[in-house]
Amino acid sequence: EGTVKLGSRVRGVLVPLLAWNALLLPVLLALQAWPPSNAYFSGLGTWSRPVADYGPWQVLDALLGLSGYPIVYPLWFLRDLFLMCPIAPLYLLLSRPAQAVVVGGLGLLWFSGAWPFQVPTIEALFFFSAGALAALWRLDPAPLDRHAWTVFALLVGLVTAHLVLPAQWMAPAPALLHLTQLAALAALTAAALALALVFVA
Repeated sequence: EGTVKLGSRVRGVLVPLLAWNALLLPVLLALQAWPPSNAYFSGLGTWSRPVADYGPWQVLDALLGLSGYPIVYPLWFLRDLFLMCPIAPLYLLLSRPAQAVVVGGLGLLWFSGAWPFQVPTIEALFFFSAGALAALWRLDPAPLDRHAWTVFALLVGLVTAHLVLPAQWMAPAPALLHLTQLAALAALTAAALALALVFVA
């Protein structure tokens, strides 16, 4: 069963990650070599670095994002999702208290911005573990619907704080930003539950 699941993840996650990144590399190579478009590549950004100068490590890094983001940077999520696959069975071996400790610890690292590594991201580790905990514990999101107005009021207050507070107050630590993201996630969940009730009714 484990081999079947791994094969499924390779086909559904790793292959698309490699394919889309591999498709972009020759496109960038052609655009960088073509004089009319070459002027738009400064050499500073990820897409501006000369693909013709890539060595084996740079190609592998562009395909998988081993040191940061892959060349198609939104696909970091697929990379981290694939990395989470071998972690899932280990998570199932933990007791319920240990699962809560792991999720709480990862949450603190995400909330404080103290995670020191780029791969895997703390976002993937924390939210994957939190989702696993919610599934294993059969946590029901329905109570959010009963507190929807409170959740939306909290979100509006946090967004207002972002707009009003000086930027330097939020630069040292991402706590307020991450709290806002959690509030937005809760608000979206509450809205989805409310819409589901409308359509079901």
